[in-house]
Amino acid sequence: MGYCLYITRADNWRDAKYQPITAEEWLAVVGKDPTLSVNEKDFYDYKLEGGTTGRIHPVEWSESTDGNCFWWQHGAIECKNPSEAWISKMVNLAKDLHAKVLGEGNEEHM
Repeated sequence: MGYCLYITRADNWRDAKYQPITAEEWLAVVGKDPTLSVNEKDFYDYKLEGGTTGRIHPVEWSESTDGNCFWWQHGAIECKNPSEAWISKMVNLAKDLHAKVLGEGNEEHM
């Protein structure tokens, strides 16, 4: 198990799909940040209501060597067991996305 933090626009991370950060928005932010890169080898396939499907790849941060990554899913960006450095990076990314960082208990990280 582990503890996840989420970059989301919702007040409850479970409601991210109602105020989503789109995959396109996320990838645009990733594309502007030279320290972030999409790992094309790993992925998961997803299916949304209405039958829409897609493939999501993890995003890696070059300033970290702990093997962690970001995953976009259901309108939020998730990071499992983030260190303080990862949390700081998430807060900065959230600003670019007009969002916030919430933990599993909906506590906000700033």
